[in-house]
Amino acid sequence: MRLQKKIWLWVILLLFSLIVPSRKLLAQTITIEPKSTIGTEKLNTWYMDNLFPDAGFTNVHFLTFPDLTVYVDATGQGPGIKFDNPIGLELVGYQRTCPTGESVDQFFITHANDTTKLFPKAPSISYTPSSTDVGILTLHQVETGYGRVCNDPLGTHNFPSYEYNTSTITVEYPHFVNDTQIRNLCSSSPVLQLADYFSGNTSPTSPIQFYLDQTSGLPNASAITSLDPSKIPPGDHTVTAWKTYDNGVFQQTIPIHVISTTPVILGSYPSSICSNQGIFTISASPSGGTWTSTPAGAVDANGNVDPSKASAGAISLTYSYTDPNANANPSGCAATRRITIQVTQPPLPALISGLTQGCSGTPTTLTAHSDSAQQYNWYHLADQAPFATGASIKYTIQTSETLYCVAIGKNGCGLSRVASGSIQLTSLSPTANPTESETSIPFGGLVQFHSGNPLNATSYQWNFGDGESSPEENPSHYYYHAGTFKPTLYIASSQGCSGLVSLPPILVSPDDSAQRTATYPRLTGTDSLPQTVRVYPSPFTDHLYIGLKLKAPQSIGYQLMDISGRVVRSGSLEGVAGDNTFKLSDLGNLGLKNYYLLMLNSPEVQDVEKILKL
Repeated sequence: MRLQKKIWLWVILLLFSLIVPSRKLLAQTITIEPKSTIGTEKLNTWYMDNLFPDAGFTNVHFLTFPDLTVYVDATGQGPGIKFDNPIGLELVGYQRTCPTGESVDQFFITHANDTTKLFPKAPSISYTPSSTDVGILTLHQVETGYGRVCNDPLGTHNFPSYEYNTSTITVEYPHFVNDTQIRNLCSSSPVLQLADYFSGNTSPTSPIQFYLDQTSGLPNASAITSLDPSKIPPGDHTVTAWKTYDNGVFQQTIPIHVISTTPVILGSYPSSICSNQGIFTISASPSGGTWTSTPAGAVDANGNVDPSKASAGAISLTYSYTDPNANANPSGCAATRRITIQVTQPPLPALISGLTQGCSGTPTTLTAHSDSAQQYNWYHLADQAPFATGASIKYTIQTSETLYCVAIGKNGCGLSRVASGSIQLTSLSPTANPTESETSIPFGGLVQFHSGNPLNATSYQWNFGDGESSPEENPSHYYYHAGTFKPTLYIASSQGCSGLVSLPPILVSPDDSAQRTATYPRLTGTDSLPQTVRVYPSPFTDHLYIGLKLKAPQSIGYQLMDISGRVVRSGSLEGVAGDNTFKLSDLGNLGLKNYYLLMLNSPEVQDVEKILKL
């Protein structure tokens, strides 16, 4: 009889399972089937161990229920579940003349924070979760049974068997929260993580899934975890939350509206800049927005950026624009663009060492140093590009001048040339800018030379280009040879430095006149009367020329006297009518750098000339 009952129960259960699949919603109630046998428990009662060790009842097989996760929707409750155990406790024995026993299943549910039973014990219960049950519940399953010992010497006895099991029921309330923030979106809004706007997603192993513009055929559509308004076409859309629970399928759909916002567009700007580069401007559209910066004050309302406000590090710039036409969103749609510009501080002015003075042509080595410098550029004040690079350079002192060294650091940052390190070089050589009064003269013409008051000069040596010279600072010279002559001035200083300066060439015309009357000034002064005597060169070294034009043949006596009046050479020259040229030779043994007087005397000529001997 007991076996027949079991067979019918199994048949009924099989038919029921074909009609109503497990965990499927049917009339808002789902029947939860127990798991398969999960183990055996040996009967260990006082009866079996002490009174009836040979009764033959050795084990009891029991069934239990799985842990469940159910949901409560916005109505405050969720689909119901029914607990039923059609098999129950089964006692296993081998007494042929006695039945194996009977069993009774009973259930009740308690809340984790409230031991009050939600349901009384019953062989079969139905439970509908509500919003007050959110949390952890416990399903209690009590199975009782008894068996009979036929060979009981004291008579037929029944003995009890008892098994107690529990399962966990987790009640969740999944729903959107703060969804007004995602119902109206601006295309410029940041990416939103949907989990931040949903509550009840408490199971990491079985999370809520979200779908954009998908309300059917779930979960086969592609799920999303975030909303990127910039990638969603403007207009109306839906977001659906979906999850399978043990008591059914949860699904909630909310509408969203995406508003197209005018994007912020910035003009060109550097990714990195030197702190001393100066103010620059970043254009922004649409106009009418607001600029802010970190650190504060690095940008004004017109987008003028001052990198000096951030001596090192970075400037963070933000341009914000609120679109007044996007009134579908109560606060309007704000478009924002944030950029970061790295700011580098230039190195400090370089310290320069090395030899700083000497004669022109003196070599020197100049060395620069500045912390954090990666490169050194050397300039003259007027240079557009550096004439040398490197921390140490070879240089030649040519004149007194200032050199500048710009230390270059990270990102090519350096101070301006005048704010950088500098060094003053001094040339000890005399410098001159000599001049000449004439560059084109007639034969026998006079040229006045001027040294230009050179600095540091203590001695002078003029070379007039025609073989004559003078040690005077500002000499005069007659040219009695036709041609082009290139005068030079050699000067020296007390430090042993010297210099040579070339003057423009002087053109002397040929002597083509039959009777030359000198009207130019002599060394002794300016003579307004016509002269027919020419004495040259002056200064002289070894010889002198005397030019005369006579009306008749005659003897001309001459005397050459030093400045003390001592006659050092005398004689007589025989002249003819017309042009005469006489040469006084072998004068090299006379004293150097002395003035002499040449006296001429004849019936037609009475003349005294002052001349200089080198």
